[in-house]
Amino acid sequence: MKTQLNLLLTLLFCSIIVSCSTSNSSENESAEEQETEESPKKDISELTYSDVIDLVFQDQGEGVEWHGEEVPNTLALSVAISSEEACGEGDCGKAMYITSTDSTKTIEVIMKGAYDLEGDIGYIARKYDLAPGQKLSLGCSHLCFNGKSYLFDRQVVGSAYIEE
Repeated sequence: MKTQLNLLLTLLFCSIIVSCSTSNSSENESAEEQETEESPKKDISELTYSDVIDLVFQDQGEGVEWHGEEVPNTLALSVAISSEEACGEGDCGKAMYITSTDSTKTIEVIMKGAYDLEGDIGYIARKYDLAPGQKLSLGCSHLCFNGKSYLFDRQVVGSAYIEE
């Protein structure tokens, strides 16, 4: 009889613990879901360099280290920049392209994307190798983030033939 009573008490105790932990767990999950829904989105100042590259420069170029120094730019007139379909969160920008109008050689182009992200002023430089007549993506004209639009003004700062 004593063994049966101990068994019954043990089962009762275990069921209470399981009941409490299940109830507590679902309350925690519910609180976490509510917190996530109510928590504000990331602020523009919290974006990393990689975040900006992913949001703006979905392009066919590559990052390049350029610090504003003068570089040869003799072929700037052989490069055309165009903007086409909408892009970015809420379609706040235009998809941009660069096209070589030169029909003879491949051109290396260094493009500066200047920005002002709520007082954080700077630029990101990208390099593109354009074959004769080739058209490449420059990414989006704007960083579209949290319902706001930040222009990334593109400018050719370097252009020269690639020596083969």
